[in-house]
Amino acid sequence: RRARFRTVVVVYFPKEKDYITVERSIEGMVPKKQSEKIIPHFPYRSVLFLPDFKKYYADLTEEELDVIDHRKAACRELLLKFEPYLN
Repeated sequence: RRARFRTVVVVYFPKEKDYITVERSIEGMVPKKQSEKIIPHFPYRSVLFLPDFKKYYADLTEEELDVIDHRKAACRELLLKFEPYLN
């Protein structure tokens, strides 16, 4: 079973009557058995298996999380799209 963690951010600019959107995701699968490691406040991480890393999302190291962080990637892209509205 395929699965995806998805982040969507929308910022609306009422004065300009315009908006920007950003979307990023992590693809994986839901195996029949979840990881034994459950992270408090992030239980969903124990049910997403990432074939590229051959491990559950919950078992990734801090360095691996930093590489694939879909929320961080979305925020970076959002900041780049913000620039025209700041001038």
